Amino acid sequence: MSSKQKLEKQLETALDNLIQKVEDIKSSVINVLLKIEHEDASQNWPSILDSFALLASHFNSLNRYLKNMKGPNLRNFAFLPILLEPEINPNLEGLTEGRVKAFNHEVVPNYMRTKLDPEIEFRDSQTLQRCGQISLEFVQKQSNTMNKISTSVLNHLSNTKENLMSDSNLNYKSNMNNPASVNDFQTLILAVNYGYGLHSSTTAMSSPIK
Repeated sequence: MSSKQKLEKQLETALDNLIQKVEDIKSSVINVLLKIEHEDASQNWPSILDSFALLASHFNSLNRYLKNMKGPNLRNFAFLPILLEPEINPNLEGLTEGRVKAFNHEVVPNYMRTKLDPEIEFRDSQTLQRCGQISLEFVQKQSNTMNKISTSVLNHLSNTKENLMSDSNLNYKSNMNNPASVNDFQTLILAVNYGYGLHSSTTAMSSPIK
């Protein structure tokens, strides 16, 4: 096998692995959308989080593969349109699941774009510019304020929990030290297990009225 054939084989294997990982991401996205659209009433938050966690794991797997990919560096290859045709291509339509019907002058700029859309790129640059105008002192002040609020809330929750636990323990000890409570508890056990105290009342209720 020549070096060119070996390189083509490695490139084919790398692309097949990438396609498989992208298919996993696509499947996870479809499952999340189906859950949100068709199972909204019966869904709970942990189930939604599990779906997003699975989706995130697929993205992480793709990123790790791209960073540690063995074989040819995909950045050294250029993808160029060999043929543009205005007519509908059934094979292309089937491969793209109906998203692209013809590889023409209208779709090529979008599908072969290597930069962001100009409008998105402009908005992104505006956001970065606004972030750069915020002073470090202002950011530090806001961070300190947020930390104080978070600490105050955590302390309040902790104190509330301790008070509830303390009240619960006091009520439990008070009930255990109350003889009437212990006697009532024992009477309830006898009534459930052996019917103690129930037969006399039944007899009294069934006695004839004069």
